[in-house]
Amino acid sequence: MAGKEAKKNGYDVKCVQEGLSLFGLLLKFGKAMTLAELQAATGISKTKTFRLLTTLESTGVLAKDRQGLYTPGTQAFLAARRILSGDGLLRILQPILREIAESLDEAVYLAKKNGNKVTMVHMVDCTQSIRVRSLVGAVLHEGSDRHYCREFPNGVIVSTGQLDPEITTVAMPITLLGGHERGFIVVVTPTFRASQERISEQIIPVLRNAVLQGWDVPESRSSAAYFGKGPQKSRRYGTAA
Repeated sequence: MAGKEAKKNGYDVKCVQEGLSLFGLLLKFGKAMTLAELQAATGISKTKTFRLLTTLESTGVLAKDRQGLYTPGTQAFLAARRILSGDGLLRILQPILREIAESLDEAVYLAKKNGNKVTMVHMVDCTQSIRVRSLVGAVLHEGSDRHYCREFPNGVIVSTGQLDPEITTVAMPITLLGGHERGFIVVVTPTFRASQERISEQIIPVLRNAVLQGWDVPESRSSAAYFGKGPQKSRRYGTAA
């Protein structure tokens, strides 16, 4: 609607629209893409695509690795964190994330859900000598191969080999009392520290207890958040290939 109104009034800027369309494709597909892939998907000329990508990279909105693959950049993630902080969710969850990280001595993330995309937006790291690199900015999505995922009660999803062949994640959904899902708290650990016994008897109980204790509020308050109450829909998610 806003785009149509801008076009009607004659003040839309085509190059801005094209740059945003390139950025939007990376968010839509949830994976790193080459210049050729982005150019083919948008139909923008190769030369103009290169110039737009170079501009977005120079401002930090996009990042490019040595293989020429583009991903959302640091500024995009900082913007996501500011937005998240603005709605109070990160402020509320920060002490809970810290408590979980200290209890398990594993990295803990807040993952923000928007549509069917789940983005790791904030991390509290562990003190282990062997730890997983920062995954802030990693994009997860629903519908990955069930072979990689195991579903537990309360909507908890354990995924091995999705973020990395040697990484296991344990994700717990966070939901509002009104039923609107906001995101996940995700424990990320090297797979050799993620035995079935540890996941079931330590990681999941620590997640559950920390979240429940963190929100000591009356259930009648519609703005209060809760975790793991009532039936949850089955979900599958993993990083995009």
